[in-house]
Amino acid sequence: MIRAARTRAIGVASAWVVAVALVGCTSSDQPVPRSSTPTPNQTATQSPSPSIAPTEPGDVRFGSKWDWSRVDSAAPWIKANAPGVTFYEFQWCDVSLTGAAPNWSAIDRVVKRSRELGVEMMLKIRTGTCEVTGGEAVSTRGNKKKSESRLPKDLDAYAAFVTSVVERYAPQDVHTYAIENEVNGETFWSGSGAQFEELFAVGSRAIRSADPKARVSDAGISSTAYGAAIASRLLAAGKEADAINAWNSYMDRRIGVRGKQIQHVDNRADLDDMLAQPQAVRNLEMLAANERVLKAGLADIRQVHFYEQPAAASLLADYLAATTPRGVDLEAWELGSFVKGRDPDEAERVRDVVQSTATFIGAGARVVIWLPLSTNPDGQNPDEPRSGLLDPDGTPRPAGDAFAAMRAASAGAEIVTVNTPQLRGVAFDVGGSVTAFVWAASGSVALPSGVSAASLATGSGTTSVSVDPVKMTGGRADVQTIIPMMEQ
Repeated sequence: MIRAARTRAIGVASAWVVAVALVGCTSSDQPVPRSSTPTPNQTATQSPSPSIAPTEPGDVRFGSKWDWSRVDSAAPWIKANAPGVTFYEFQWCDVSLTGAAPNWSAIDRVVKRSRELGVEMMLKIRTGTCEVTGGEAVSTRGNKKKSESRLPKDLDAYAAFVTSVVERYAPQDVHTYAIENEVNGETFWSGSGAQFEELFAVGSRAIRSADPKARVSDAGISSTAYGAAIASRLLAAGKEADAINAWNSYMDRRIGVRGKQIQHVDNRADLDDMLAQPQAVRNLEMLAANERVLKAGLADIRQVHFYEQPAAASLLADYLAATTPRGVDLEAWELGSFVKGRDPDEAERVRDVVQSTATFIGAGARVVIWLPLSTNPDGQNPDEPRSGLLDPDGTPRPAGDAFAAMRAASAGAEIVTVNTPQLRGVAFDVGGSVTAFVWAASGSVALPSGVSAASLATGSGTTSVSVDPVKMTGGRADVQTIIPMMEQ
């Protein structure tokens, strides 16, 4: 049962703000011309930003995504943090290679095991490439040999398959479905934007017809794709310097990782060159198609994928606020931390988890799923470029403890977005008892005597807040001396 919770935002003027509060600014096409070639979201820059708060606010649902071959080692942590939420991606081609009777065994196992762990399952339905779609797979991924999706040869057969998925799993308490995944990547979707929209319309109608309680999510867009979208939107608004700064900030941890696709830019010509890269062209094309799906009312949820430095989360929150239709729920299905070429220490891992999670909760997200739950040293990325919450044997890291603490504090709480001259973060208010996860906007902030705080990286007590987030607790009367807590 989801309990009602209100969201409050503390701004510089100490007043409640109904719209999104952003945590300070600091996841690849023809060049964006200096005149006015349309971008996927240019219209949004010319009209007031719509609200992206959920239509029925409630407790934040925390979850994680794990490797099912290693779930047993993580099970104690998952159960201790129940109820939770996760998702599972599968292909029509996995279930029915030739369009014959489906083999549901793999999905049945994960849905059943999730219920046993106290976790709500959400399903991502992809087509893949096989006889039902025609064509030959160009790329395959992972041990399961996932292939890129294509428009099916027979959309009526596709609708029937989607209907069969929902009719099978709705009685097992699955009521949230995504259609495709990160369609801007050609390893996930080989077709055009128009073909994706055609598929989505058919799939969305089938889901809703089969289960009136179902909620439909868009496909989600890869984290890095938003870098091009954010910069393009700022250029369309005539904010060239902001666009350059936003690109460098958002792409900070990706620069040089993908060769010439993502580089630091010093001027407009450099940025134009980045936006002219083939992947950036496709990113903008498919993001526009995904946003048209949202505007058409075909999806209830905008799922966010974000793996960049946490200081860049506010840039994405700003973009989402400006381009997400009113009434569409914001949910962070893939929240994580990408660091390549070095091993982050525990303090940095904690900063990434707490700051990114807090920013998206403050922006209205009511689902936050960390990916991955734990690293797999025998998997494709043994160097762990995406930090897990747990060690491979299931032992919680300080970052995992911090994520669990945020989940516990959010239950039944009024959510307060903290964005003051002193502090950034999010606070959870339960009947006047406040637990806040905050960090200093700059320098160090001394805490009042009635407030206690502990470092989320070390667990040690502290009387001040710096760049490293702390868990701060106190009564509303005490906390309001540092975080204004005005009633409407």
